Amino acid sequence: MHKFKHAIYLMVIRLLDAEKGASGDRVAKFLVEFIKYLLEEEDFHEYEQDSNKIQGSIAQTFTNQFVQQLLKKGCAAKEKDIRYRSVALCANIALGLVQIHESLYYSLREILFDRINDEDWTIREHAAIALCTFHRVDDPEELEAKGLTSSSDVLLDSLSNDTKQNVRLSILKNLDIREDTIDYILDRTRDTVVEVRKEVYSLLEKNVLIGDEDDKDDLEMGRMHPKILSNAHRDLIIKNGLGDRDPSVRDSAVKLLTKWVDSITIGDVWQDRPQGSMQETNLFKLLTLFNLRANDTLSEAIIKVFETNPRICNDVLFCNTDWLSLTPETAFLERVYFQYCVKNKCITQLAEVHPVVMDFAFYMQEYFNGMVDVIQRYQEEASNTNLDDVARAILQAQVDDQELITSEVLKIAIHLDYGDEIGRRKMEQLVRDFLIHEDLPLMSTN
Repeated sequence: MHKFKHAIYLMVIRLLDAEKGASGDRVAKFLVEFIKYLLEEEDFHEYEQDSNKIQGSIAQTFTNQFVQQLLKKGCAAKEKDIRYRSVALCANIALGLVQIHESLYYSLREILFDRINDEDWTIREHAAIALCTFHRVDDPEELEAKGLTSSSDVLLDSLSNDTKQNVRLSILKNLDIREDTIDYILDRTRDTVVEVRKEVYSLLEKNVLIGDEDDKDDLEMGRMHPKILSNAHRDLIIKNGLGDRDPSVRDSAVKLLTKWVDSITIGDVWQDRPQGSMQETNLFKLLTLFNLRANDTLSEAIIKVFETNPRICNDVLFCNTDWLSLTPETAFLERVYFQYCVKNKCITQLAEVHPVVMDFAFYMQEYFNGMVDVIQRYQEEASNTNLDDVARAILQAQVDDQELITSEVLKIAIHLDYGDEIGRRKMEQLVRDFLIHEDLPLMSTN
């Protein structure tokens, strides 16, 4: 055994001193596979000693000594190539093992923690990729008891502060999305490098669903499903993605939003909806998750989805609109669809959905009157000291909804066909009456 170990060490010393290249990579790969084979074989061939089952220790002892006596020293060498080979071997051992002995785990962990701050970015990258494996199996309670820093803390610090984009990209590609990592991952939507920002949206899209997408019965909501995300996270993703200066990032954000639309019904309990109603569409169901008053970029995002996905656009086109029963979501969606048709000169589609001006003036009057009634009722009830917080919040929500619906209806009115002179005059007079009304909120004039 001693001669065998000595021969292996001599071979590895020659490997560590070799320049970067394909031949050295092949030798390193062979060595890692050999160590993996030794450990797996000993795990399989357990033997008994003194009536107790003992895991074979020869391979484990060899591997621990190999890491501690050779690779640990190589990782601390002055020569960059030696450090690179040593860290690469440690990383590949960590990545290649299905199970890892505790002593080997802590030995590798110590080495990788030291090298994630190496001056050479290729070394930092190898260390980061391997630590992403440890981050999945770290036991926070055990680490706290030992007074050790978690892999997550080290990786998230590198993700936020490493100056090399390759390191940040590698961490993004290998880091699990969890409660303790999601904020750091979303922070990279404002990264200075386009490739990193694109990778974030690609990562988010991959984690919308869990399971085989060809088998809908097998699908479950992933960590990035819109129903799982918080309001703040959904708004941040849309705002940063659609507001990005690079078109490729904006396209990635639109792909993610499309994935949200297509997957929104996963896990839904069946509900009876009026046939052909807007409430049946996936887009409507997605909009119910957003604060439509506070999200300035959502309408532009929906227009982008319409432009890239005619199928989703047609879902809205073929809906029967009840103009006297609009909700905040249906009003918003109708307005966005009108804007999409105008922007893309979809004259035929626009003619199919827009109502006669005289009829629409009547709808506007109804919604404006309804908004004024709700505002006045809120003002009367607000002075009531017996009104509890829940009732007050309900009244405020009713005011917000009516203001939003009225605002969206007024925006739709901009795009109507005013060839009807009688309808045009009626609309002009109606708008004048609105503008001088003392209860007209500022939102309705934006």
